[in-house]
Amino acid sequence: MGMSVIITIMVGFGLNAISSEEHGYVTPGPLWALLLLTTVVFTLVGWLRGAYPSAGYLHPSLYRPPPSSRDVKSKSIEFDRKRRLDKYIREREQLLEDLRAFTDRSTTSNPQRKLYYRRRIDQTRERINKVNEEIHRLGSEVA
Repeated sequence: MGMSVIITIMVGFGLNAISSEEHGYVTPGPLWALLLLTTVVFTLVGWLRGAYPSAGYLHPSLYRPPPSSRDVKSKSIEFDRKRRLDKYIREREQLLEDLRAFTDRSTTSNPQRKLYYRRRIDQTRERINKVNEEIHRLGSEVA
């Protein structure tokens, strides 16, 4: 409903722009004619894009299939796969930075801290291996 108000106002502005002092076009006749023409154009564009498959009930030649939802779905799946791949790559970079930091910190003389950082290093390496497997799996699916 909001778009109909905006379209009506824009049609009125267009009629006002082509009006002169002798010929005023912002009257009910031209306004209705242009609004009807705009409706027909938008309906035709929608039909060409496949928005009205039920028009085939009127006549079989009017049937236009809607865009394949499989194409839209496959594009969405591809985008999601690439997004997950980027997420895993960023996570791997962060894990490698953490691994460097833990390695530097594990050289302390405190045995408890050494043990703590050794465990963190092992956990980080395990997670890096899992992330690498996911990256490899997603990379082979994309290719």
